[in-house]
Amino acid sequence: GLYSLTVDDDYGCSITEDIVIEDPDEIEVSGFVTNVSCAGESGFLYNDGSIELNVSGGSGNYLYSWTGPTGPFFGEDLIEFLYPGTYSVMITDQNDEYSFCSVTMDFEVLEPEELTIIGDVSNISCFGEVDGSIDITVSGGSGNYSYSWDAGFYGYSEDLSDLGPGIYTIFVTDEDSIDPATGISFCSTTQSFEVLGYDPLTISENHTIVSCNGGGDAAIDITVTGGTGEYTY
Repeated sequence: GLYSLTVDDDYGCSITEDIVIEDPDEIEVSGFVTNVSCAGESGFLYNDGSIELNVSGGSGNYLYSWTGPTGPFFGEDLIEFLYPGTYSVMITDQNDEYSFCSVTMDFEVLEPEELTIIGDVSNISCFGEVDGSIDITVSGGSGNYSYSWDAGFYGYSEDLSDLGPGIYTIFVTDEDSIDPATGISFCSTTQSFEVLGYDPLTISENHTIVSCNGGGDAAIDITVTGGTGEYTY
């Protein structure tokens, strides 16, 4: 505000001085948060989050004091290599040696859902057939996935069909976690599925002949093995 000071001496002389005390601009804070690339179990980069501040107002002589899951930080408007969690910063504007103004804000560093794979396996129908299949569903991460079955030997599609018996392993990558500079994927997961086969159907029999001409006491006893074990006759 405006303040007027008048000084009078003993001889009737006076002087008036106007003094303006300015109110500094309010401290305003905004922050840009980069969330972590991967959930804890999905990749090797679990602490690549960051927070960058944009501060204005006050005198411009700012001090920063951070608290959060990865410990205290001091003197920085940018903190990096963060784990998921809530980070609190106190920004102090040091007007002069004796005058301080401060503001506190919280920021949340998030993590995506963990990559998970669920598979529906259809086994082969008969011995010698190659009609097995694996239908997978992937969740978590960014939702932008790439697939590789047994290092590409069985292809790069999400699902497989026309399979014989065996174990098949899929490697799923979250495409949004690939570093454009290195091509390295930070978030991935893998899982194996088994397509079952069956032994060939075999029949063994044991029979008895009729005891007398025209008799009806003959018998045939058969034993079936292989296949699924569930037979119709």
